[in-house]
Amino acid sequence: MHEDPEILNYGKAGHGPLTVAFSPSGRLLASGGEDQTVRLWEVNAGLASELHQFRGHEGRVTSVAFSPDGRRLASGSHDSTALVWDVTGLAGGRVREARLSQEKLTACWQSLASLDAARAYQAMRTLATASDQAVPVLAKDLLLRKKPDPQRVARLLADLDSEEFRVRAQANEELKKLGEAAVPALQKALKGKPTLEVRQRIQQILEVIDPRTNGVSLIPVRMSRAVEVLECIDNAAARQLLQKVMASPTREEIGQQAQAALKRLHARAKP
Repeated sequence: MHEDPEILNYGKAGHGPLTVAFSPSGRLLASGGEDQTVRLWEVNAGLASELHQFRGHEGRVTSVAFSPDGRRLASGSHDSTALVWDVTGLAGGRVREARLSQEKLTACWQSLASLDAARAYQAMRTLATASDQAVPVLAKDLLLRKKPDPQRVARLLADLDSEEFRVRAQANEELKKLGEAAVPALQKALKGKPTLEVRQRIQQILEVIDPRTNGVSLIPVRMSRAVEVLECIDNAAARQLLQKVMASPTREEIGQQAQAALKRLHARAKP
């Protein structure tokens, strides 16, 4: 496991974990300790960050365990109580939120690539409770698109410098919709010394399509979290998308994660 400073500081503070447990997917780690708090950590895609804290015990937490489907987390305490926590937002039944606005869906999708693991966790829970909307949104990110027409991309890049706001706005949105496929052209355009305004517009588009930290792309992080959301949703559409991702020849690591998720889902479905 990656030694995240947050985890190390947690241990040095005198409230180190007395018990830990991994979720069935291996992406989440639960811990409990002297401070009477159950903590949920993400240890996925090279990250190790605290996602959430569950409080309710009045004694030190001495045991934690995930349910076989990973949706619930049980904790036992020295105060002689055992509590069950909802990890995904689905443990209490297939309760759906009201339909999400397009702005909310976009914000959740963007948050999946956030270095703020707690923010990403909340986005994952929100998407999991709106499965009929979430699966198509995640498909756009997980499934590779065909290479865009170079002439169309060049025209859209030129439109970013249009004097008409409507034309600029439309080009901006179209380039975002192209996703990863537009990244090479956008990066090439930046090297071509565009005007300051166009440079800023291109950089803003890239921040949405391919968020980075220290020069490292966060797209794999977002994809890995998207696979986890699909496993939580666990309906016919989610499984079908996982199968398509698994069959993708160009995203081997994410395909392996999708395959592992399907394997766990099939195992849980057996009587």
